[in-house]
Amino acid sequence: MKSMKWPSSAVLCVMGMLAVITSCTKSNSSSSSVPPGQQKFNMYLTDGPVNYQAVNIDIQSISVLVAPDSCNADTTGSQWNWNHPTCYQWDSLNITPGVYNILNFQNGIDTLFSATNIPKGKILKIRITLGDNNSIVADSTTFKLDLLWGNTFTINVDECQQVDPGSLALWVDFDAGHSIIEVLHQHFALWPHIRLFTRANSGSVQGTLLPAAADPFVSVISGQDTLIALPGRHGNWEVRGIKSSTVDVTFHATAGAYHDTTISNVNIKPGSSVDLGTVTLH
Repeated sequence: MKSMKWPSSAVLCVMGMLAVITSCTKSNSSSSSVPPGQQKFNMYLTDGPVNYQAVNIDIQSISVLVAPDSCNADTTGSQWNWNHPTCYQWDSLNITPGVYNILNFQNGIDTLFSATNIPKGKILKIRITLGDNNSIVADSTTFKLDLLWGNTFTINVDECQQVDPGSLALWVDFDAGHSIIEVLHQHFALWPHIRLFTRANSGSVQGTLLPAAADPFVSVISGQDTLIALPGRHGNWEVRGIKSSTVDVTFHATAGAYHDTTISNVNIKPGSSVDLGTVTLH
């Protein structure tokens, strides 16, 4: 099994998991494509990479905690009335339960995982429930992924993207590289780490990294987080959901005598992508 040289600062990437509850807020306008009093919520699934052949996640259900417009409680402070039944509700999203290889969604590829009409209001949390059929494939061998601390976990929502007056969108980055723990030799466990982002309020950086013989990967230092990309078959890579204004991008070699190289102070603007072109390690 190949061993990836992850930088030490990339051990925990828990943006979204530790966020203070703010809100994912809709426009007051309504859209003709959804019923009155409703808004469409589009959730996209993407993935942070890991050096396995497959990461199969058994996704059984996803729901969102909504504070409807009819609720007048303060959703940002201590006055939030969690016990009042009209002030919040969990709404299930329309998904197809099953096992998904989330490595199919690397390097800028994502999928519209759910499009659901939910009450107009503020989205506060997302709750994901997993089944027991989770596994990874490494060196053509399948290993079961045990779940740590239960099969249901909740992520606080910081913001959503207004797609049109009646629709919201949110990207869910299932960070495989930081979610899988080898607790014993060839005995693996899953501790889901999730990043939430929108395209409008975050940027991305991309390029091509060569040669494949260097078995390279890319790390992007964004604030307190280290985001990782594994180049595709032709060396293409992309890191999205960057909220910092400047980042340092390091190109790492893990094979041969190739040398690492870094491009510092790359300017990132919300809603845009920076193309660093082709970088060749020597």
